[in-house]
Parts: sequence; C-alpha cells; structure tokens
Amino acid sequence: MDGVDYNNINNNDNTDNMKGEKELCIGECRCGLPVCFHRARLHLPIARLGKTLLSDLERQLIAPDDPDGGKNLINGRIKNPIFLYEQTQMFDKTKTNSENNDNGIGFWDSLAKFIGVSYIPNENYHSSKGHGHNKTLCTDYYDEFRSKMMEHSYNMSIWLEEYLLPIADDPNRTDVVMHNVNEFRTIIQSYKYDPCKRLIRNATSGEYILKPTIDVNNGLGPGIMTRIIGTGKVNACRGHYASDRKQKEKQQLERKAIQELKLD
Repeated sequence: MDGVDYNNINNNDNTDNMKGEKELCIGECRCGLPVCFHRARLHLPIARLGKTLLSDLERQLIAPDDPDGGKNLINGRIKNPIFLYEQTQMFDKTKTNSENNDNGIGFWDSLAKFIGVSYIPNENYHSSKGHGHNKTLCTDYYDEFRSKMMEHSYNMSIWLEEYLLPIADDPNRTDVVMHNVNEFRTIIQSYKYDPCKRLIRNATSGEYILKPTIDVNNGLGPGIMTRIIGTGKVNACRGHYASDRKQKEKQQLERKAIQELKLD
C-alpha cells in the first residue's frame, strides 16, 4: 500500500515543492491525493484483462470515481488463459472431494494441471521475515482507516462473486480457471465484513461505520469512531519530484561505479 497522509485528505492542490516542481504520480496513486488506498483495489488489474463483459452496471463496482476505473477502465481483451486463486488456498493439499473441495485435488495439483506439468515441488515453505514486526489494525485509532479500505473490499467481493466467478464456473470458459470454486466463493464473501468485527456497512451510503454498541471512549459517545484523516494528528507524507528521481539515479550510478571499482 502507498504512503498515507492523514494530515490533509481534502487538499488536492498541494502538489508543488519549494522548487515549483509538480509532484510525480506513482503507480495508481494520483498526484495531489494525500491518502492513497488505490492499491487496495485488487480487482482492477483482473478486470482490465477483459474476461468479463465490463457492462455499465459492472463498472460501478470497479472504482467508478477514480480516473482509471469505472467507465475509464481499460478493457485489455486478453485471450490468454488465467489461473485464479486466493492466497490462503495455496495451503490446500486435499486429495478427495468434499464440501470445501469441489475438484478433488489440492492447490498445487490444480496449478500443475493448468500449466501442463506433472508435479510442482511445494514441500518447503518460505515465509517473510516480518513476524516480529506484525502490528494490528484492530484498534480504534485505525477504525477510520479500515472504514475506507472496507469500501474497496466490499466492491471487490461483489464483483468477483457476481461477474468473474460465474465465468470460472462455466465449463465452456476454459480461459478462466479457478482452484476450488466453492472455497473461493466462501473466502471472497468474507471480504464484505470487517476482520476486526468493529465496523458494519451502512446499506444506504455504503460507508463502514462503527458498531453502535462500541464506545471508544473518545468523548463522542457509542458508535462514533475517532477521526484521524484531516485532523493533523499524523504528519503528512513527503511528495516525490523530478529532482528527487534524478538525485536517486545519480546515487545509484555512483554506487554502481564503486562496486565496479571494487571488482577490478
């Protein structure tokens, strides 16, 4: 996820530095947007492949208010077959049919079948080294942050289930393969709910709000979350400019030259 500037979410004009340069846009985060949740829209890259019809109704679930979403979303019309899975499914080694496994084989066998090999080594598990630095987002301080993230999560869940999953479940659509459709459906349905079980969705506005039974002791009463965005409680993220990029490129060249000298 990109850097988050909680200091000023509504100020979209602060894009110049002291040299008068315009801030560089990085990835899918627009210039002048202090809080960037765009990388949470994990369904957009899949939607761009063009495996679904991308109807007007469908596009309402694909970031309709963003310049690279909604009606502006590119339809790649990719003909290559794709293999879809949810990360937790990688640990599925079930060999028999069951309520949770509708294809009778484990994840790695499904993947091997898709790419046309007999076996994929998967005995050794290598995880990231950040276990000692894990931090929870399930505190009142992050309620508002999760509220914004959950709106993307909800739309992603609906789009996956109503538009992409039926294609993967269609025996005539061999270009979209999904390991264990039933399990995938169950997993993506959970995306609609706050994993911290503190927020609920307002069906009218689509906003995720604090449960009325939760009182965070902020003096505002039960059901009212602590607002961080736009309050100045967190320092703003520093923007990136052309001069910064040039300086970084210069430093990289200098380090490369030093390495080459050492090798000589």
